[in-house]
Amino acid sequence: MLGDPRFTVECESARAEHEEPFLNWTGIEFSWDERPGTTVERAFEASSGAYKPFADRLVRWDYSLNGCRPYLEEFKKAWNVNVMLEQGEEPSVEVVKFCWNRYGNALMFAVRHAYDEVSNSGTPYEHRTTTALSGPIIFLPKVNLSEEETLERLLRDLLGVEVSAPEPAWIAEFKALGQEEVDQDLAELEARIEELIGDHDRKVEERSQLREPLKLLYETDPPLEEAARSVMEALGAEVEWPGEESNRADGWVTVRVGDQTFEGVLEVKGVKTKHFDFEGLRQLTDWIHHGINSRRKKYTGIFVGNSSREDPPRRRIWPFNKNWVEQAEMHGYAAVLTGELYVLYLLDRTGRLNRAEFWRQLFSTKGPFDMRPYHEALTGEEKEQFGHLPQPSDRE
Repeated sequence: MLGDPRFTVECESARAEHEEPFLNWTGIEFSWDERPGTTVERAFEASSGAYKPFADRLVRWDYSLNGCRPYLEEFKKAWNVNVMLEQGEEPSVEVVKFCWNRYGNALMFAVRHAYDEVSNSGTPYEHRTTTALSGPIIFLPKVNLSEEETLERLLRDLLGVEVSAPEPAWIAEFKALGQEEVDQDLAELEARIEELIGDHDRKVEERSQLREPLKLLYETDPPLEEAARSVMEALGAEVEWPGEESNRADGWVTVRVGDQTFEGVLEVKGVKTKHFDFEGLRQLTDWIHHGINSRRKKYTGIFVGNSSREDPPRRRIWPFNKNWVEQAEMHGYAAVLTGELYVLYLLDRTGRLNRAEFWRQLFSTKGPFDMRPYHEALTGEEKEQFGHLPQPSDRE
């Protein structure tokens, strides 16, 4: 411990926020004397040992250690105090002084967790034997050394770590023999590193963009809605994203196939459950009524759903129950799973999707979209990677 350790830290517990002494973590409760002074007495270690450089620089003190005892709340986390007491042992703290003041209080010292064995307790012949339990925690007060010198002496003299002195500011003006050529090489390397970092960041961004459609497999709420709209745009649809005029619908879709124009409204839903409830169908009905009232058009309702979204696709079951399918068919709504939408995107990107045929089929569908011919177009490797798409036969 370097410097004055007598400060508090903010903590959170079941009792709410509070402050407590920083040193509580040591399992030791410290008692401090705040009288200042200049008298310093030394033990052997501070006169000729590793602590001498610090003792030599200790010329004034503002506090000293009166004594210490176990802080049982933390001490018990390290040691079985009940067993100690049963064996006649008392938790204690061993203090080794390296420097002290004229009051006998420690200025530079080490502490250890310990226990005392007491014989002839309560008699004039009482005797205590202290046995250390832990390694030392060493306290070094602030001395008139710079931070660099303090750390250098601490590492070299106390911990045995060989360190070299840092270069002073003025030495930077000197050029070593052959340094200019190396400096030039370093500058070129740093320029290449900066260029590589830029290339890396661009590739990370590119990778992130390429993985956006994968959100169809696991997301919900706005991120899922954005992914569904983006993939539909990638498949050739014109998608009007939500705004005030759209009354918060998840998107309005326009597709032109030859001389035909198809128009639909989206309801995108992501749920943890295995089956969809009727909320999505009710929302579609609201959006269609809004289209009739405010746009004077009858839109086709398209439900885009992601069920069991926390499970991989191969573990998902068919999410549309019989009543749900009947309601969708009666209203003339099409329903497509987000996993199916991702497969369509995959086929389109690899030139295996007939967009016109897909859009005609989707807008003529009443109920769940038939993905079987599209799933058959996947390669064996793609099926293995993507997993199993739920089918009506997968009902639980």
